[in-house]
Amino acid sequence: MLSSLELKVVAQILSEEASQYPELERQMATLVVQSREYTGTGVFINFRQPDPNARCGSCPDSMRLGQEVAAHLGSNKIMAGFVLYVESGEITTLEGFTYGEAWPEDADDEFEIR
Repeated sequence: MLSSLELKVVAQILSEEASQYPELERQMATLVVQSREYTGTGVFINFRQPDPNARCGSCPDSMRLGQEVAAHLGSNKIMAGFVLYVESGEITTLEGFTYGEAWPEDADDEFEIR
């Protein structure tokens, strides 16, 4: 299950950078978190799409989105950026990263998307 931070970040990225691909927004309803890999300064959230009909047929083969979305995370307001990976018409990974600081443990509890 996606956390509230993950849901809001993915929704913001799609609305700002992929509004021409409404199929990607529809994928959010059925995305399943396969794994979360914490790196110390970030996290990779890997998804799987159980609905074979959810694929975005009009999307390019590979997209990297998220250049316009940032957030302040946790009680210390750590600045973070995000990249949403889309491969073969499916949302596959959300990468969250700080700019050298530790990924805050309370990132999902307190955040502000910019």
